[in-house]
Amino acid sequence: MSKGIIGIYCRVSSDSQKDGYSLDTQSEDGRKWCDENGYSNEVFVDVISGKTTKREGFDRLQTKLYSGEIIGIFVRDFNRLIRGSEIEFFFSKIVDDTKCIVVEGGKQIDLINSLSDNTYFLMKSMLGKVNRNEIHFNSRRGIIESLKKGKVRGKTKFGYDKKDGIPSLNKEESIIVKDVFKCFLYKSTTDMKSFSKKMNEKHNLNISDVNYKRFLQYEGYVGKLTQKYMELSFETEIPQIIDKEVFDKVIQKLNSWKRKRKGRDTHNYLLKGMVFCGNCGDRMYKRGSKGKSGLYHYYYVCKNYGSRGYKNHYITDEEWELKKCKGFKGNTINFGLVDELVWEFLFKFLNDSNSVKEEYKKKFIQNKVEVNKVKSKERYYQKKISEVEKKKFTTYNQHLDGKLSLENFNQFDRMFNEEINQIKDRIHSLKETEIEFDDSEMLSDFLEYLKSELNNLYSISKSNFNDRKRVIDKYIDTLEIRRINDKEYDINCNFVLDLEIETKEMNPTQNVSLRGSNFYIKNTIS
Repeated sequence: MSKGIIGIYCRVSSDSQKDGYSLDTQSEDGRKWCDENGYSNEVFVDVISGKTTKREGFDRLQTKLYSGEIIGIFVRDFNRLIRGSEIEFFFSKIVDDTKCIVVEGGKQIDLINSLSDNTYFLMKSMLGKVNRNEIHFNSRRGIIESLKKGKVRGKTKFGYDKKDGIPSLNKEESIIVKDVFKCFLYKSTTDMKSFSKKMNEKHNLNISDVNYKRFLQYEGYVGKLTQKYMELSFETEIPQIIDKEVFDKVIQKLNSWKRKRKGRDTHNYLLKGMVFCGNCGDRMYKRGSKGKSGLYHYYYVCKNYGSRGYKNHYITDEEWELKKCKGFKGNTINFGLVDELVWEFLFKFLNDSNSVKEEYKKKFIQNKVEVNKVKSKERYYQKKISEVEKKKFTTYNQHLDGKLSLENFNQFDRMFNEEINQIKDRIHSLKETEIEFDDSEMLSDFLEYLKSELNNLYSISKSNFNDRKRVIDKYIDTLEIRRINDKEYDINCNFVLDLEIETKEMNPTQNVSLRGSNFYIKNTIS
């Protein structure tokens, strides 16, 4: 008859050991001891790190010890059970509460009444901690050495394979990565959700918009990856997929989206998300006040200016006093006024920008190239029509000479007519896409083209919000406003493009007159 049930506790650290020698040996040793000493047994297994206190197998064993279903615990070695002070205390309490039998290997240990056994247990516990620290130290040292050798930790991003920690290009995936970056910079890409859907359909993928955003921000695609481990930082070179210039443009577009997201303010306006305080560097937001006429007057004001209601309630009053904007009246500026100032000055500056001139020069040349391509294709298709008409005439003569039946002639004739109509459709399609130029006003110099284009943009009506917004978004990245006094503002304009001015000696601070008042706009070349 059995003296009772002993719980055999087995633990390994990883799934790779689960079916291995270590786990089998632990359970076999426990069963053997139980058989030799007249006990039944039940095995409890954990596949988990020794430093972890939350163990499913041990929790079930503990419950049965407290209920009396199990009268003792067998472990092959105390280091299978104890690898830290917390586990040691927890196990000692269970033994003290349940007065259970404790067996290590083939020896019964009396932790309650025997000083020598208790000392042995504490020593084994201490050695377990030392062993764990040694493993942790060696593992940490190994990780640092591998990082120094240029190995990459964790999973590699889409576009790469990895062997022994060294990443290499995945040819098919890297081509897709290049296409993702290229398509993201298209003007037609206006939100991440529709973009990810389009990319998934195009490349037969199933990647979420969140992961696409992570891909687009992954610095490793430019060939260098910053890996941080503990307090150390390692610059690791990996195969490059994306040019740095393209990567920077993508990050800039993502940041622009972030600044201009709707948030709680559903009203879309010309400079939304672009306006920052020239004193504290924080955002400026739209505020409104009701006038005597009952109409609201809107203005920009620094978020760190004003009453307690504007401040973050999680900071103290002392911290708020340090954070609070010291700008003149919170750098407030009339909502409509700043729009007009920026619009006026933008076109003064664009006319003097080498970069814009170069942009329009390329566009002007490209337009002429496209016209020549279209005309060349037209000539080709007209020649094809002539060739088909000759074939048609030949079959007609063959019919008259009796060499071709009427039925066969009609069949060929229909086929030739269909081919001619298809070619004519192509010519018509080309004419629709052709860039039209009035020969009488054909621009002999791209500067005239530039002037004409900029004048067209400048003349966009205020009521045509969407077109104005497109112009602003194309050229302006951020604005920094610092109010000097009631009538003067220092407006720092950061451009999306490198708008290098042609006259190097030009004073970067320009005076703009509007509504009888003078304003100063300082230009920062980005």
